[in-house]
Amino acid sequence: MEITGPITGGVVGLHNMLVASTAYRAFLGVENEKEASKRTYLFDLDRPPAELARLRPFAVIWPADKLDLEQYAGGEQNFLGSSGELVLVLTDNDKHPKDSTAGGLAFAASLDAILADLAGAAGRSDNLAIRRISLFSRILRNPREDEASAGAYWHAGLLVGWR
Repeated sequence: MEITGPITGGVVGLHNMLVASTAYRAFLGVENEKEASKRTYLFDLDRPPAELARLRPFAVIWPADKLDLEQYAGGEQNFLGSSGELVLVLTDNDKHPKDSTAGGLAFAASLDAILADLAGAAGRSDNLAIRRISLFSRILRNPREDEASAGAYWHAGLLVGWR
């Protein structure tokens, strides 16, 4: 995808970095960026719980409530620099539905590997210059009473700050 401006550029930039991550592709169980892109949703994923169960694992990326445009002045050239925050939600089926400790550790280990890939790629070449990644919602397993309609799954919400 092409990066075109501060809002779309952030979203698409994170998308491109994520699908390029070998850890993310392993998390999804796919071999290439094209297949990973099909499981990486931008802006929204409004589907019934049963359909979400069929789609997992997946990620959703959208702009958070922060976008800054700052004037940089210097010599003969002035420009408006941008920075902002993105929300990245990762969701996967529970690999150990009868053991929440093992399930949580397996999901967290996948997140660790994805975060390491993003950190290693941040700001290199045309990649998004990620400044920080914060966990804004704890790593959660869905409630047991929802399993009949949605299956058993883990999810985490990350706030990705970029410049």
